Amino acid sequence: MSKKFHIAIVGAGTTTLFLLHELLSLDDCALSRIVLTIFEATADAGAGFAFSKDAVHPDLLSNNAPEEIPDLLTSYIDWKKTCDTTSQSNRKVERRADVGLFFKHNYQAILAQLTQRGLSVYQRRAVIQDLEKAEQGYRLYADDWLTDSFDRVFINIGRERAAPPLKGTEYPYPTSHYSAKAYRHYNVIGSSLTAVDCVVGIANKKGNFCSSNEALTFSSHTDWYIRLFSSHGVFPRVWYPSDDKRYFSAYLRRLSNQHYQTVDEAYKSLLLPALKAHTPSIFLQVSHMSFDQMLTFLAGNEKSIDPWQKLQTELTSTASEYSQWPVILEAFLETIEFSNLSGEHRNKNEDDTLHALIAFHTAALPYESCLKLNALHNAGRLEVISRHIDEDELAGNTREDSVYIDGTGVLPAINKSLTAEKIKQALKVSGFHFSSNNRTPGERDFELLCDGKPSGVYLGSAYLQPDRWNTPGLDTCKEIAQSLRKSIEQTLYPKQKIRLPFQIKVPN
Repeated sequence: MSKKFHIAIVGAGTTTLFLLHELLSLDDCALSRIVLTIFEATADAGAGFAFSKDAVHPDLLSNNAPEEIPDLLTSYIDWKKTCDTTSQSNRKVERRADVGLFFKHNYQAILAQLTQRGLSVYQRRAVIQDLEKAEQGYRLYADDWLTDSFDRVFINIGRERAAPPLKGTEYPYPTSHYSAKAYRHYNVIGSSLTAVDCVVGIANKKGNFCSSNEALTFSSHTDWYIRLFSSHGVFPRVWYPSDDKRYFSAYLRRLSNQHYQTVDEAYKSLLLPALKAHTPSIFLQVSHMSFDQMLTFLAGNEKSIDPWQKLQTELTSTASEYSQWPVILEAFLETIEFSNLSGEHRNKNEDDTLHALIAFHTAALPYESCLKLNALHNAGRLEVISRHIDEDELAGNTREDSVYIDGTGVLPAINKSLTAEKIKQALKVSGFHFSSNNRTPGERDFELLCDGKPSGVYLGSAYLQPDRWNTPGLDTCKEIAQSLRKSIEQTLYPKQKIRLPFQIKVPN
C-alpha cells in the first residue's frame, strides 16, 4: 500500500482556497494518498479576513474589478449572473460581501469534489498557537491541545493578529461596533484603506448617500462628524485597473536580468529607466537619489498637497505622471520579488520604514469610496488633520460622546495565535530562507530551510515572507497556491517532474 502523507494547513483563507482548487488537477490515485487537515480560527473558511463577515459590512468595497478575481470552478462574472441581481451595479470594483460569498461557495464545492475523488479531509475550528518538531514531522498546539504529527505543514495565515490596537482606541472592524453607537465625535487614526473603511462604515450607518445630477451627496438627520488624523495628511491614490500594472510588469521583466544584489542596484537598473521613459518629470527629480531617498522625497511632496484638491484632481483626470508612477513602482516591486537579493542586509527599523513608505505609495482606494469621501467633506462631516496622535492625547479623552478608532491597519487579535517568531523558534532559525528544490528560473518554492535542509514547513503566508515588498493581493495568493501544489506533487512523486492533468468538474 502506498504511504499516506499527512498534511496540515494552518488557515483557510484565499491561499488555501486556491490551493484546494489546484489539487483538483491531481489524479484520483494521488489524491487518495493525501490526508489533509485544515485548521481555521474563524467561521469564515474560504474567505480570508478581508472578505469575512466582520470586514464586509456595511457595503464596503474591495479593490478588485470582476475580471481581476481569479477563476475557480467558474469565473466570478459567470457566478454573479446566477445570484440575486440586487447587488449588481455599475461599480468599477466589487463589494467584499459578494466576493466573500463567491469564495465560500467555491470552498465548499471544491472540498466536496476532492473528497468524492478520494482525498481525506478534516476541518478543525481551532487557533494554532505553536508548532514543534516530532520524531517524524511536526505537531501543532491547537487551542492548548497537541495534535498528532504531520509530514508537512503549510502555514497559510494572513497578517499576524497578535497585536492590540493603540491604547484607548477601538479596533477598526467590524465598523458596527462604534458606528451604531450615539457618538458625536469620531476620531479615526490613519488615512489608509483601513481608515477609509472606518469612515465609510460610519457614514453608511449614520446617513445616506444620494446620486443627483451626476454628483454624489450625503445627508444625515443627526449631529456628528469625523476627524481623520494622518501624519502625511493625504489619502491613497484612486484605484487603477490591473491592466496598467500588467503592462509595466511586462516592460520591467524585459529589462530585468534576475541577478541583483540589492534593492538599490535593481532600482538603478530597472525602476529609474522606467521612470525616465514613462514619467520623465518625476525621473528628473529623483534620478540622483537612492531608492529609500526617492520614496521619502515623494512622500514629503505629498504632505504639502491639500488632500481634497489631490482627491478631486485624481477623480477628474484620467492619468498623470503622479498617478502612473506608483503603478510602475508596484510593478517594479513585483519584478524584484523573483530576484535573490542576497547582498541586502537591513536592520528591522530600516526594513519597517521602507515597507511603510512602500505601503503609502502603492495603496489605492476604490473610485466609489473616493466619491463618498468627497461627499462627506462637502457635507461638512469629514475633516483631515495632518498630525500624529500620541498615547497621552488618547489617554486624555474622557468625553462620552467621543471615540478614537485605530485605522492604521491593525486587525482584531486572535489570542496566542501563530507568529513569525514562534515559527523561527520551532525551527531554531534566526530568519526565513527558502529551498530551491529544483525549481526552474522564475519559479518559487516556499519550503523553509532548517540547518540548510528542507524542513517540511511551508510558508504560504505572503505577509510573513521576508522578500515580499508589495502588499499581497489575490494574484499573490494564487501564485503561492500553485507553488504549494507543485510541492505536494514532488512529495508524492519525488523523482518525477510531472503535472497530472484532470478535468475539473463544474457544478450545475
